[in-house]
Amino acid sequence: MALQFSPKTFFRLLPGPLLKDYFTARGHGNSLPSDLPESSAYIDHLYKWWEALPTEVRDQMEAELRGVHEIAASDTGLSTVFEEAEFHGRADELREAFSKLNTLHEKMLWTHLHQPRIFEVANIFEWTDNLSSRYWRKCTGLLKRAPKDNPAARNDLAAALREYHLRREDRGRNCHVDAYKRGTDIYYFAFLEDYARLGVTFDNK
Repeated sequence: MALQFSPKTFFRLLPGPLLKDYFTARGHGNSLPSDLPESSAYIDHLYKWWEALPTEVRDQMEAELRGVHEIAASDTGLSTVFEEAEFHGRADELREAFSKLNTLHEKMLWTHLHQPRIFEVANIFEWTDNLSSRYWRKCTGLLKRAPKDNPAARNDLAAALREYHLRREDRGRNCHVDAYKRGTDIYYFAFLEDYARLGVTFDNK
């Protein structure tokens, strides 16, 4: 069973220099604790530093690191990353970099830092491939036409989905469509706005 994500546990899974590379890339390297040796004392100092960051900064980085943890903890995460790297002709570059890294968490964080597009798309496919079957709906009887992935086609699809869901469910007032190629196939991912909701919120003050 994969470990649940928590920042302190995540920090323990990675070497100090790679964590420093990540925080430096996010503009916070200069304020890191100076005692970089990999020890429990360093992790404690790092976590205190982390907790003292502005909430909006910490939340953004936590979302990124959670994504790294989830794909590293997946049984298929590494192969999904290599599939995306193969598509872009960067698989050999990843193999060379990974040969110097020890764990899946190290490899995924390196990819997130140095090949963000590959990581982003691999994460989307990994999430989709592991959805429960109750989320899938198979459509048949569609016209056989060559798929398009240009901006105009994506905008047309977003507009059609928006109209359909507004008419049937009164939701989806905003819709964004991305398209990703895999060989001769094109995968479309539509991100639809859900219903407006009321709830408890915190203003970080």
